[in-house]
Amino acid sequence: MFKKNKISQLYCFAGLLFSVPVFAEQGAIETVAGQTTETLLQTVNPTQQVVVEAMQTVEAVQPEVDINESAVVDEAQIAATLQAQQKLQQFLAGTPVQFEAALADLYAANQFAPIWADKTAEKAFLQQYVVWVLSGVSAASAEQLALISRTDDVMQRDILLSDAFLDYLHYQENLKKSSTKWLYGNSGYKAALPSQLRLENWKQAIADGHLAVFVQHLVPTNKQYRQTADKVLVSLPDNMGSAVTVNDTLKPGMRSADVKNLAILLQSKGFLSADYSANDDIYGDELLAAVKGFQAKNGLTADGIVGAGTRNVLNQNLSNNLYKLAINAQRLSLLPNQSNGIFVNIPTYQLYYYRDGQLVLQSKVIVGKKERQTPVMYSRLSNVVVNPPWNAPVRNINQDIIPKVRQDPSYIYRKGYTIIDGQGRTIDPYTIDWENMTAKNFPYRLRQAPGGDSALGSYKFNMPSSDAIYLHDTPSKGLFARNDRALSSGCVRVHKSDELASLLLSENGWSAERKNQVLASKKTTSANLSKRDDVYLYYVTAWVDNGKIYTVPDIYGHDKKLAKHNVNWKAIKQILL
Repeated sequence: MFKKNKISQLYCFAGLLFSVPVFAEQGAIETVAGQTTETLLQTVNPTQQVVVEAMQTVEAVQPEVDINESAVVDEAQIAATLQAQQKLQQFLAGTPVQFEAALADLYAANQFAPIWADKTAEKAFLQQYVVWVLSGVSAASAEQLALISRTDDVMQRDILLSDAFLDYLHYQENLKKSSTKWLYGNSGYKAALPSQLRLENWKQAIADGHLAVFVQHLVPTNKQYRQTADKVLVSLPDNMGSAVTVNDTLKPGMRSADVKNLAILLQSKGFLSADYSANDDIYGDELLAAVKGFQAKNGLTADGIVGAGTRNVLNQNLSNNLYKLAINAQRLSLLPNQSNGIFVNIPTYQLYYYRDGQLVLQSKVIVGKKERQTPVMYSRLSNVVVNPPWNAPVRNINQDIIPKVRQDPSYIYRKGYTIIDGQGRTIDPYTIDWENMTAKNFPYRLRQAPGGDSALGSYKFNMPSSDAIYLHDTPSKGLFARNDRALSSGCVRVHKSDELASLLLSENGWSAERKNQVLASKKTTSANLSKRDDVYLYYVTAWVDNGKIYTVPDIYGHDKKLAKHNVNWKAIKQILL
Protein backbone atom coordinates (compact mmCIF):
# COMPACT_ATOMS: atom_id res chain seq x y z
CA MET A 1 0.00 0.00 0.00
CA PHE A 2 1.22 3.48 -0.83
CA LYS A 3 1.79 5.93 1.95
CA LYS A 4 0.16 9.31 1.62
CA ASN A 5 3.40 11.23 0.97
CA LYS A 6 4.40 8.71 -1.75
CA ILE A 7 1.05 9.26 -3.45
CA SER A 8 1.53 13.00 -3.38
CA GLN A 9 5.01 12.68 -4.85
CA LEU A 10 3.71 10.50 -7.66
CA TYR A 11 1.02 12.99 -8.60
CA CYS A 12 3.61 15.77 -8.68
CA PHE A 13 5.88 13.68 -10.93
CA ALA A 14 2.98 12.92 -13.26
CA GLY A 15 2.18 16.60 -13.44
CA LEU A 16 5.73 17.41 -14.56
CA LEU A 17 5.69 14.76 -17.27
CA PHE A 18 2.42 15.92 -18.72
CA SER A 19 3.39 19.58 -18.52
CA VAL A 20 6.09 19.18 -21.27
CA PRO A 21 3.76 18.83 -24.29
CA VAL A 22 1.42 21.41 -22.83
CA PHE A 23 4.07 24.12 -23.10
CA ALA A 24 5.07 22.80 -26.56
CA GLU A 25 1.56 22.96 -27.97
CA GLN A 26 -1.33 25.01 -26.61
CA GLY A 27 -3.94 22.69 -28.11
CA ALA A 28 -2.79 19.88 -25.86
CA ILE A 29 -4.52 21.62 -22.97
CA GLU A 30 -7.87 20.90 -24.56
CA THR A 31 -6.81 17.31 -25.26
CA VAL A 32 -5.62 16.44 -21.74
CA ALA A 33 -8.06 18.52 -19.69
CA GLY A 34 -10.91 16.49 -18.23
CA GLN A 35 -9.56 13.11 -19.41
CA THR A 36 -9.37 10.16 -16.99
CA THR A 37 -6.26 8.02 -16.70
CA GLU A 38 -7.97 5.40 -18.90
CA THR A 39 -8.31 7.81 -21.88
CA LEU A 40 -4.85 9.18 -21.23
CA LEU A 41 -3.41 5.69 -21.82
CA GLN A 42 -4.53 5.91 -25.44
CA THR A 43 -2.77 9.23 -26.18
CA VAL A 44 0.52 9.19 -24.29
CA ASN A 45 4.02 7.99 -25.14
CA PRO A 46 5.58 4.92 -23.45
CA THR A 47 7.27 6.90 -20.71
CA GLN A 48 4.09 8.69 -19.83
CA GLN A 49 2.17 5.43 -19.99
CA VAL A 50 4.22 4.03 -17.13
CA VAL A 51 3.27 6.99 -15.02
CA VAL A 52 -0.40 6.81 -15.99
CA GLU A 53 -0.54 3.16 -14.96
CA ALA A 54 0.97 4.12 -11.63
CA MET A 55 -1.67 6.80 -11.26
CA GLN A 56 -4.39 4.21 -11.86
CA THR A 57 -2.95 2.18 -9.01
CA VAL A 58 -3.01 5.28 -6.83
CA GLU A 59 -6.66 5.96 -7.70
CA ALA A 60 -7.56 2.42 -6.66
CA VAL A 61 -5.69 2.72 -3.38
CA GLN A 62 -6.82 6.27 -2.46
CA PRO A 63 -10.37 5.37 -1.21
CA GLU A 64 -8.86 2.75 1.08
CA VAL A 65 -6.47 5.36 2.45
CA ASP A 66 -9.38 7.80 3.09
CA ILE A 67 -11.43 5.12 4.81
CA ASN A 68 -8.54 4.13 7.03
CA GLU A 69 -7.84 7.77 7.91
CA SER A 70 -11.54 8.26 8.86
CA ALA A 71 -11.39 5.13 10.99
CA VAL A 72 -8.29 6.44 12.72
CA VAL A 73 -10.07 9.74 13.47
CA ASP A 74 -13.15 7.90 14.81
CA GLU A 75 -11.01 5.69 17.00
CA ALA A 76 -9.21 8.75 18.35
CA GLN A 77 -12.51 10.45 19.14
CA ILE A 78 -13.82 7.35 20.91
CA ALA A 79 -10.62 7.08 22.89
CA ALA A 80 -10.81 10.77 23.88
CA THR A 81 -14.45 10.38 24.93
CA LEU A 82 -13.69 7.32 27.05
CA GLN A 83 -10.73 9.08 28.61
CA ALA A 84 -12.89 12.11 29.47
CA GLN A 85 -15.58 9.89 31.01
CA GLN A 86 -12.97 8.01 33.05
CA LYS A 87 -11.54 11.29 34.31
CA LEU A 88 -15.04 12.51 35.18
CA GLN A 89 -15.70 9.33 37.16
CA GLN A 90 -12.43 9.80 39.04
CA PHE A 91 -13.64 13.20 40.24
CA LEU A 92 -17.11 11.89 41.06
CA ALA A 93 -15.79 8.89 43.01
CA GLY A 94 -19.05 6.98 42.61
CA THR A 95 -21.41 9.94 43.09
CA PRO A 96 -24.27 9.53 40.57
CA VAL A 97 -25.00 12.13 37.88
CA GLN A 98 -27.83 12.44 35.37
CA PHE A 99 -25.91 13.36 32.21
CA GLU A 100 -22.51 11.65 32.32
CA ALA A 101 -21.68 11.83 28.59
CA ALA A 102 -22.65 15.49 28.27
CA LEU A 103 -20.68 16.39 31.40
CA ALA A 104 -17.59 14.55 30.17
CA ASP A 105 -17.74 16.47 26.89
CA LEU A 106 -18.35 19.76 28.71
CA TYR A 107 -15.45 19.40 31.12
CA ALA A 108 -13.07 18.01 28.49
CA ALA A 109 -13.71 21.17 26.44
CA ASN A 110 -12.88 23.18 29.57
CA GLN A 111 -9.67 21.20 30.26
CA PHE A 112 -11.36 19.80 33.38
CA ALA A 113 -11.08 23.17 35.08
CA PRO A 114 -13.96 24.21 37.39
CA ILE A 115 -16.83 25.86 35.51
CA TRP A 116 -18.44 27.49 38.56
CA ALA A 117 -15.36 29.29 39.88
CA ASP A 118 -17.31 32.55 39.47
CA LYS A 119 -19.31 32.55 42.72
CA THR A 120 -21.63 35.25 41.38
CA ALA A 121 -22.73 32.83 38.68
CA GLU A 122 -23.10 29.98 41.17
CA LYS A 123 -25.23 32.08 43.50
CA ALA A 124 -27.43 33.33 40.64
CA PHE A 125 -28.07 29.76 39.52
CA LEU A 126 -28.76 28.34 42.98
CA GLN A 127 -31.19 31.14 43.79
CA GLN A 128 -33.31 30.04 40.84
CA TYR A 129 -32.72 26.34 41.41
CA VAL A 130 -33.74 26.38 45.09
CA VAL A 131 -37.07 28.01 44.26
CA TRP A 132 -37.61 25.37 41.58
CA VAL A 133 -36.71 22.55 43.98
CA LEU A 134 -39.19 23.83 46.57
CA SER A 135 -41.92 24.00 43.92
CA GLY A 136 -42.05 20.21 43.89
CA VAL A 137 -42.05 20.03 40.08
CA SER A 138 -39.04 17.69 39.99
CA ALA A 139 -38.24 15.17 42.71
CA ALA A 140 -34.88 14.51 41.03
CA SER A 141 -33.90 18.17 41.40
CA ALA A 142 -34.41 17.94 45.16
CA GLU A 143 -32.12 14.92 45.33
CA GLN A 144 -29.58 16.78 43.21
CA LEU A 145 -29.65 19.78 45.54
CA ALA A 146 -29.22 17.43 48.49
CA LEU A 147 -26.05 16.03 46.90
CA ILE A 148 -24.71 19.53 46.22
CA SER A 149 -25.44 20.65 49.78
CA ARG A 150 -23.56 17.69 51.31
CA THR A 151 -20.48 17.69 49.03
CA ASP A 152 -17.26 19.33 50.21
CA ASP A 153 -14.97 18.29 47.33
CA VAL A 154 -14.58 21.35 45.08
CA MET A 155 -14.41 19.59 41.71
CA GLN A 156 -17.10 17.06 42.54
CA ARG A 157 -19.41 19.84 43.66
CA ASP A 158 -18.66 21.77 40.47
CA ILE A 159 -19.68 18.78 38.34
CA LEU A 160 -22.89 18.30 40.35
CA LEU A 161 -23.74 21.97 39.81
CA SER A 162 -23.30 21.53 36.05
CA ASP A 163 -25.40 18.37 36.10
CA ALA A 164 -28.20 20.28 37.84
CA PHE A 165 -27.81 23.24 35.49
CA LEU A 166 -28.24 21.05 32.40
CA ASP A 167 -31.59 19.86 33.74
CA TYR A 168 -32.64 23.38 34.72
CA LEU A 169 -31.83 24.64 31.20
CA HIS A 170 -34.14 21.96 29.81
CA TYR A 171 -36.89 23.01 32.25
CA GLN A 172 -36.55 26.69 31.38
CA GLU A 173 -36.49 25.99 27.66
CA ASN A 174 -39.66 23.86 27.69
CA LEU A 175 -41.71 25.40 30.51
CA LYS A 176 -43.99 27.49 28.31
CA LYS A 177 -45.22 24.58 26.20
CA SER A 178 -45.34 22.11 29.12
CA SER A 179 -46.63 24.36 31.92
CA THR A 180 -50.09 22.78 32.06
CA LYS A 181 -48.52 19.38 32.69
CA TRP A 182 -45.70 20.49 35.00
CA LEU A 183 -47.24 23.21 37.18
CA TYR A 184 -50.72 21.87 37.92
CA GLY A 185 -51.47 18.61 39.74
CA ASN A 186 -49.01 15.75 39.26
CA SER A 187 -46.24 17.20 37.12
CA GLY A 188 -44.78 14.10 35.49
CA TYR A 189 -41.57 16.05 34.96
CA LYS A 190 -38.56 14.03 33.77
CA ALA A 191 -34.98 15.25 33.70
CA ALA A 192 -33.56 15.75 30.21
CA LEU A 193 -30.82 17.61 28.35
CA PRO A 194 -31.49 21.03 26.81
CA SER A 195 -31.41 21.54 23.06
CA GLN A 196 -28.05 21.50 21.31
CA LEU A 197 -28.39 25.22 20.58
CA ARG A 198 -28.95 26.08 24.24
CA LEU A 199 -26.06 23.82 25.21
CA GLU A 200 -23.72 25.47 22.70
CA ASN A 201 -24.75 28.92 23.95
CA TRP A 202 -23.82 27.87 27.48
CA LYS A 203 -20.46 26.52 26.34
CA GLN A 204 -19.76 29.78 24.53
CA ALA A 205 -20.62 31.78 27.64
CA ILE A 206 -18.16 29.64 29.63
CA ALA A 207 -15.44 30.12 27.02
CA ASP A 208 -16.03 33.89 26.91
CA GLY A 209 -16.05 34.26 30.69
CA HIS A 210 -19.69 35.41 30.67
CA LEU A 211 -21.25 32.63 32.74
CA ALA A 212 -22.78 34.98 35.33
CA VAL A 213 -24.46 37.04 32.61
CA PHE A 214 -25.78 33.89 30.91
CA VAL A 215 -27.29 32.60 34.17
CA GLN A 216 -28.76 35.98 35.10
CA HIS A 217 -30.59 36.16 31.77
CA LEU A 218 -32.56 33.08 32.82
CA VAL A 219 -34.26 34.96 35.68
CA PRO A 220 -37.90 35.71 34.77
CA THR A 221 -38.70 39.40 34.36
CA ASN A 222 -42.08 39.32 36.09
CA LYS A 223 -41.86 41.58 39.16
CA GLN A 224 -44.18 39.47 41.28
CA TYR A 225 -42.13 36.38 40.45
CA ARG A 226 -39.02 38.14 41.75
CA GLN A 227 -40.72 39.34 44.94
CA THR A 228 -42.18 35.89 45.59
CA ALA A 229 -38.92 34.06 44.84
CA ASP A 230 -36.98 36.47 47.04
CA LYS A 231 -39.41 35.82 49.90
CA VAL A 232 -38.83 32.09 49.55
CA LEU A 233 -35.07 32.54 49.70
CA VAL A 234 -35.02 34.80 52.76
CA SER A 235 -37.49 32.51 54.57
CA LEU A 236 -35.42 29.32 54.30
CA PRO A 237 -35.05 27.71 57.75
CA ASP A 238 -32.05 25.65 58.80
CA ASN A 239 -34.41 22.70 59.00
CA MET A 240 -37.78 22.42 57.26
CA GLY A 241 -39.23 20.72 60.31
CA SER A 242 -38.47 23.58 62.70
CA ALA A 243 -41.53 25.72 61.97
CA VAL A 244 -42.69 28.08 64.76
CA THR A 245 -46.33 27.78 65.84
CA VAL A 246 -48.80 29.61 68.09
CA ASN A 247 -50.81 27.19 70.25
CA ASP A 248 -52.71 29.40 72.75
CA THR A 249 -55.57 31.82 72.23
CA LEU A 250 -54.07 35.29 72.63
CA LYS A 251 -55.89 38.52 73.47
CA PRO A 252 -54.47 42.07 73.57
CA GLY A 253 -52.61 42.78 76.81
CA MET A 254 -52.00 39.10 77.63
CA ARG A 255 -48.60 37.77 78.66
CA SER A 256 -47.63 34.45 77.10
CA ALA A 257 -44.59 32.64 75.73
CA ASP A 258 -46.57 32.25 72.48
CA VAL A 259 -46.43 36.03 71.94
CA LYS A 260 -42.82 35.69 70.77
CA ASN A 261 -43.85 33.02 68.26
CA LEU A 262 -46.72 35.22 67.12
CA ALA A 263 -44.28 38.05 66.39
CA ILE A 264 -41.91 35.72 64.51
CA LEU A 265 -44.71 34.42 62.31
CA LEU A 266 -46.06 37.88 61.54
CA GLN A 267 -42.56 39.09 60.66
CA SER A 268 -42.03 36.12 58.35
CA LYS A 269 -45.30 36.91 56.58
CA GLY A 270 -44.47 40.61 56.20
CA PHE A 271 -47.13 42.02 58.54
CA LEU A 272 -44.74 43.11 61.29
CA SER A 273 -41.62 45.23 60.94
CA ALA A 274 -38.32 43.36 60.97
CA ASP A 275 -37.14 45.91 63.56
CA TYR A 276 -39.73 44.71 66.08
CA SER A 277 -38.12 42.88 69.00
CA ALA A 278 -39.60 39.39 69.25
CA ASN A 279 -38.27 38.94 72.80
CA ASP A 280 -41.23 40.59 74.53
CA ASP A 281 -43.91 38.18 75.79
CA ILE A 282 -46.61 40.86 76.22
CA TYR A 283 -49.24 41.22 73.48
CA GLY A 284 -48.95 44.99 72.93
CA ASP A 285 -50.37 47.61 70.56
CA GLU A 286 -47.84 47.22 67.72
CA LEU A 287 -48.44 43.50 67.62
CA LEU A 288 -52.19 44.07 67.81
CA ALA A 289 -52.11 46.29 64.71
CA ALA A 290 -50.13 43.62 62.84
CA VAL A 291 -52.59 40.87 63.84
CA LYS A 292 -55.57 42.92 62.68
CA GLY A 293 -53.82 43.61 59.37
CA PHE A 294 -53.11 39.90 58.93
CA GLN A 295 -56.70 38.96 59.76
CA ALA A 296 -58.16 41.51 57.34
CA LYS A 297 -55.94 40.36 54.45
CA ASN A 298 -56.83 36.70 55.04
CA GLY A 299 -60.60 37.08 55.26
CA LEU A 300 -60.74 36.75 59.05
CA THR A 301 -62.57 38.91 61.57
CA ALA A 302 -60.12 41.72 62.33
CA ASP A 303 -60.63 41.79 66.11
CA GLY A 304 -57.03 41.17 67.17
CA ILE A 305 -57.93 37.97 69.02
CA VAL A 306 -55.69 35.07 68.00
CA GLY A 307 -58.30 32.35 68.16
CA ALA A 308 -58.51 28.97 66.42
CA GLY A 309 -59.28 30.41 62.98
CA THR A 310 -56.39 32.87 63.07
CA ARG A 311 -54.01 30.26 64.49
CA ASN A 312 -54.95 27.83 61.71
CA VAL A 313 -53.85 30.32 59.05
CA LEU A 314 -50.80 31.51 61.02
CA ASN A 315 -49.58 27.98 61.75
CA GLN A 316 -49.58 26.65 58.22
CA ASN A 317 -46.45 24.50 58.03
CA LEU A 318 -43.45 26.51 56.91
CA SER A 319 -42.35 23.99 54.29
CA ASN A 320 -45.84 23.98 52.79
CA ASN A 321 -45.91 27.77 52.83
CA LEU A 322 -42.58 27.90 51.02
CA TYR A 323 -43.78 25.26 48.57
CA LYS A 324 -46.97 27.22 47.89
CA LEU A 325 -44.94 30.35 47.19
CA ALA A 326 -42.41 28.42 45.11
CA ILE A 327 -44.92 26.65 42.85
CA ASN A 328 -46.76 29.90 42.30
CA ALA A 329 -43.49 31.65 41.52
CA GLN A 330 -43.09 29.18 38.64
CA ARG A 331 -46.56 30.10 37.40
CA LEU A 332 -45.82 33.81 37.70
CA SER A 333 -42.61 33.37 35.71
CA LEU A 334 -44.70 32.77 32.57
CA LEU A 335 -46.59 36.04 32.86
CA PRO A 336 -45.44 39.43 31.60
CA ASN A 337 -45.52 42.38 33.95
CA GLN A 338 -49.01 43.84 34.21
CA SER A 339 -48.54 46.78 31.86
CA ASN A 340 -50.97 46.10 29.02
CA GLY A 341 -53.79 43.65 28.58
CA ILE A 342 -56.46 41.80 30.53
CA PHE A 343 -55.33 39.62 33.42
CA VAL A 344 -57.73 37.21 35.14
CA ASN A 345 -56.47 35.34 38.20
CA ILE A 346 -58.85 32.39 38.32
CA PRO A 347 -58.72 31.54 42.08
CA THR A 348 -59.09 35.20 43.16
CA TYR A 349 -62.14 35.73 40.89
CA GLN A 350 -60.72 39.06 39.74
CA LEU A 351 -60.07 40.73 36.37
CA TYR A 352 -57.52 43.51 35.90
CA TYR A 353 -57.32 45.57 32.72
CA TYR A 354 -54.11 47.56 32.21
CA ARG A 355 -53.27 50.25 29.68
CA ASP A 356 -49.77 51.70 29.46
CA GLY A 357 -48.96 50.54 32.98
CA GLN A 358 -52.18 51.97 34.47
CA LEU A 359 -55.03 49.91 35.90
CA VAL A 360 -58.11 51.15 34.00
CA LEU A 361 -60.60 48.52 35.19
CA GLN A 362 -60.89 45.99 37.98
CA SER A 363 -63.88 43.67 38.10
CA LYS A 364 -65.17 40.62 39.90
CA VAL A 365 -65.53 37.54 37.73
CA ILE A 366 -67.20 34.14 37.86
CA VAL A 367 -65.05 31.23 36.69
CA GLY A 368 -65.60 27.56 35.93
CA LYS A 369 -66.71 25.18 38.65
CA LYS A 370 -64.26 22.44 39.68
CA GLU A 371 -65.78 19.86 37.33
CA ARG A 372 -65.74 22.39 34.43
CA GLN A 373 -62.56 24.33 35.11
CA THR A 374 -61.54 27.54 33.42
CA PRO A 375 -58.23 26.68 31.73
CA VAL A 376 -54.97 28.52 32.15
CA MET A 377 -54.41 30.13 28.75
CA TYR A 378 -53.18 33.08 26.73
CA SER A 379 -55.06 34.65 23.82
CA ARG A 380 -56.01 37.99 22.25
CA LEU A 381 -59.39 39.68 22.01
CA SER A 382 -60.68 39.65 18.44
CA ASN A 383 -64.12 41.27 18.66
CA VAL A 384 -66.95 42.39 20.92
CA VAL A 385 -70.45 41.08 20.20
CA VAL A 386 -73.31 43.24 21.43
CA ASN A 387 -76.56 41.33 22.08
CA PRO A 388 -74.97 37.91 21.48
CA PRO A 389 -77.18 34.85 20.97
CA TRP A 390 -76.18 31.69 22.78
CA ASN A 391 -75.89 28.28 21.18
CA ALA A 392 -75.97 25.84 24.06
CA PRO A 393 -72.98 23.45 24.09
CA VAL A 394 -73.65 19.70 24.21
CA ARG A 395 -72.38 19.47 27.77
CA ASN A 396 -74.78 22.16 28.97
CA ILE A 397 -77.68 20.54 27.13
CA ASN A 398 -77.02 17.19 28.76
CA GLN A 399 -76.14 18.31 32.29
CA ASP A 400 -78.18 21.49 32.74
CA ILE A 401 -81.03 21.94 30.29
CA ILE A 402 -82.52 18.48 29.63
CA PRO A 403 -83.01 17.70 33.37
CA LYS A 404 -84.94 20.98 33.79
CA VAL A 405 -87.03 20.50 30.65
CA ARG A 406 -88.02 17.02 31.82
CA GLN A 407 -89.65 18.67 34.81
CA ASP A 408 -91.19 21.51 32.82
CA PRO A 409 -91.06 21.76 29.00
CA SER A 410 -92.16 25.42 29.26
CA TYR A 411 -88.63 26.11 30.58
CA ILE A 412 -87.59 26.35 26.91
CA TYR A 413 -89.98 29.25 26.29
CA ARG A 414 -89.40 31.01 29.59
CA LYS A 415 -85.62 31.13 29.01
CA GLY A 416 -85.95 32.28 25.42
CA TYR A 417 -84.64 29.08 23.78
CA THR A 418 -85.49 27.97 20.28
CA ILE A 419 -85.14 24.32 19.26
CA ILE A 420 -83.91 24.06 15.67
CA ASP A 421 -83.59 20.90 13.58
CA GLY A 422 -81.12 20.12 10.81
CA GLN A 423 -83.28 21.88 8.17
CA GLY A 424 -83.51 25.05 10.26
CA ARG A 425 -87.09 24.45 11.32
CA THR A 426 -88.34 25.38 14.79
CA ILE A 427 -89.46 22.41 16.90
CA ASP A 428 -92.17 22.48 19.57
CA PRO A 429 -90.60 21.28 22.90
CA TYR A 430 -93.86 19.47 23.77
CA THR A 431 -93.39 17.13 20.78
CA ILE A 432 -90.08 15.77 22.10
CA ASP A 433 -89.75 12.68 24.32
CA TRP A 434 -87.56 14.34 26.94
CA GLU A 435 -87.56 11.32 29.26
CA ASN A 436 -85.58 9.27 26.75
CA MET A 437 -83.54 12.16 25.40
CA THR A 438 -79.82 12.69 26.04
CA ALA A 439 -77.30 15.07 24.51
CA LYS A 440 -75.86 12.19 22.47
CA ASN A 441 -79.12 11.47 20.69
CA PHE A 442 -80.42 15.06 20.74
CA PRO A 443 -80.74 15.85 17.00
CA TYR A 444 -81.36 19.57 17.48
CA ARG A 445 -79.64 22.82 18.23
CA LEU A 446 -80.66 24.94 21.19
CA ARG A 447 -80.34 28.64 20.54
CA GLN A 448 -81.10 31.35 23.07
CA ALA A 449 -82.28 34.67 21.68
CA PRO A 450 -79.99 37.71 22.18
CA GLY A 451 -80.67 40.27 24.85
CA GLY A 452 -80.11 40.94 28.50
CA ASP A 453 -81.82 37.69 29.57
CA SER A 454 -79.51 35.55 27.44
CA ALA A 455 -76.96 33.36 29.27
CA LEU A 456 -74.31 35.61 27.72
CA GLY A 457 -76.02 38.82 28.81
CA SER A 458 -75.45 41.89 26.68
CA TYR A 459 -71.82 41.34 25.65
CA LYS A 460 -69.51 38.60 24.50
CA PHE A 461 -65.76 39.20 24.23
CA ASN A 462 -64.35 36.73 21.72
CA MET A 463 -60.82 35.40 21.56
CA PRO A 464 -59.28 32.38 19.80
CA SER A 465 -59.43 29.32 22.08
CA SER A 466 -59.23 25.60 21.45
CA ASP A 467 -61.59 25.12 24.42
CA ALA A 468 -64.14 27.70 23.17
CA ILE A 469 -63.43 29.92 26.19
CA TYR A 470 -64.38 33.61 26.17
CA LEU A 471 -65.41 36.47 28.46
CA HIS A 472 -69.04 37.53 28.65
CA ASP A 473 -71.77 39.33 30.54
CA THR A 474 -74.45 37.54 32.56
CA PRO A 475 -78.02 38.32 33.63
CA SER A 476 -77.36 36.71 37.03
CA LYS A 477 -75.69 39.72 38.65
CA GLY A 478 -76.54 38.58 42.17
CA LEU A 479 -73.98 35.76 41.97
CA PHE A 480 -71.14 38.30 42.12
CA ALA A 481 -72.00 38.93 45.78
CA ARG A 482 -70.78 35.42 46.65
CA ASN A 483 -67.26 34.82 47.92
CA ASP A 484 -66.98 31.47 46.13
CA ARG A 485 -67.55 32.26 42.47
CA ALA A 486 -66.44 29.03 40.76
CA LEU A 487 -69.89 28.61 39.23
CA SER A 488 -69.68 28.70 35.41
CA SER A 489 -69.21 26.03 32.75
CA GLY A 490 -65.67 27.28 32.04
CA CYS A 491 -66.10 30.69 30.44
CA VAL A 492 -65.46 33.86 32.44
CA ARG A 493 -68.42 36.03 33.41
CA VAL A 494 -67.46 39.67 33.97
CA HIS A 495 -69.32 41.79 36.53
CA LYS A 496 -68.34 45.11 34.93
CA SER A 497 -68.88 43.89 31.38
CA ASP A 498 -70.57 47.14 30.35
CA GLU A 499 -67.53 49.20 31.43
CA LEU A 500 -65.20 46.76 29.66
CA ALA A 501 -67.27 46.92 26.46
CA SER A 502 -67.35 50.74 26.61
CA LEU A 503 -63.55 50.92 26.87
CA LEU A 504 -63.03 48.55 23.96
CA LEU A 505 -65.75 49.92 21.69
CA SER A 506 -64.75 53.55 22.20
CA GLU A 507 -61.34 52.75 20.75
CA ASN A 508 -63.10 51.53 17.62
CA GLY A 509 -65.19 54.62 16.99
CA TRP A 510 -68.28 53.71 18.97
CA SER A 511 -69.91 56.49 20.94
CA ALA A 512 -71.88 55.77 24.10
CA GLU A 513 -75.03 56.72 22.21
CA ARG A 514 -74.37 54.19 19.46
CA LYS A 515 -73.71 51.44 21.98
CA ASN A 516 -76.98 52.16 23.80
CA GLN A 517 -78.94 52.22 20.54
CA VAL A 518 -77.59 48.81 19.51
CA LEU A 519 -78.37 47.41 22.96
CA ALA A 520 -81.93 48.69 22.77
CA SER A 521 -82.43 47.20 19.29
CA LYS A 522 -81.75 43.65 20.57
CA LYS A 523 -79.98 43.12 17.25
CA THR A 524 -76.77 41.10 17.30
CA THR A 525 -73.87 43.35 16.23
CA SER A 526 -70.19 42.47 16.12
CA ALA A 527 -67.36 45.03 16.36
CA ASN A 528 -63.90 43.92 15.30
CA LEU A 529 -61.14 45.36 17.47
CA SER A 530 -58.31 47.27 15.84
CA LYS A 531 -56.22 46.99 19.02
CA ARG A 532 -56.30 43.35 20.09
CA ASP A 533 -55.58 43.26 23.80
CA ASP A 534 -53.73 40.28 25.21
CA VAL A 535 -55.76 38.15 27.62
CA TYR A 536 -54.10 36.07 30.34
CA LEU A 537 -56.14 33.57 32.31
CA TYR A 538 -53.77 32.40 35.03
CA TYR A 539 -53.85 30.47 38.30
CA VAL A 540 -51.89 31.87 41.24
CA THR A 541 -52.85 31.04 44.83
CA ALA A 542 -49.94 32.66 46.71
CA TRP A 543 -47.73 35.64 45.95
CA VAL A 544 -45.79 38.47 47.56
CA ASP A 545 -46.47 42.14 47.00
CA ASN A 546 -44.47 44.84 48.76
CA GLY A 547 -43.14 42.29 51.23
CA LYS A 548 -46.51 40.85 52.23
CA ILE A 549 -47.64 37.30 51.54
CA TYR A 550 -51.09 36.85 50.02
CA THR A 551 -52.84 33.49 49.78
CA VAL A 552 -56.21 32.39 48.38
CA PRO A 553 -57.96 28.99 48.35
CA ASP A 554 -56.71 26.43 45.84
CA ILE A 555 -60.14 26.05 44.23
CA TYR A 556 -59.12 23.43 41.65
CA GLY A 557 -56.65 21.52 43.83
CA HIS A 558 -53.67 22.32 41.59
CA ASP A 559 -51.25 22.86 44.48
CA LYS A 560 -49.42 19.78 45.71
CA LYS A 561 -47.74 18.96 48.99
CA LEU A 562 -43.97 19.18 49.11
CA ALA A 563 -42.13 15.93 49.63
CA LYS A 564 -39.39 15.97 52.27
CA HIS A 565 -35.81 15.72 51.06
CA ASN A 566 -32.52 15.50 52.89
CA VAL A 567 -31.25 18.95 51.91
CA ASN A 568 -28.73 20.74 54.11
CA TRP A 569 -30.67 24.00 54.07
CA LYS A 570 -28.23 25.66 56.43
CA ALA A 571 -25.40 25.10 53.92
CA ILE A 572 -27.59 26.33 51.05
CA LYS A 573 -28.52 29.47 52.97
CA GLN A 574 -24.86 30.33 53.49
CA ILE A 575 -24.35 30.31 49.73
CA LEU A 576 -27.49 32.21 48.84
CA LEU A 577 -27.63 34.99 51.43
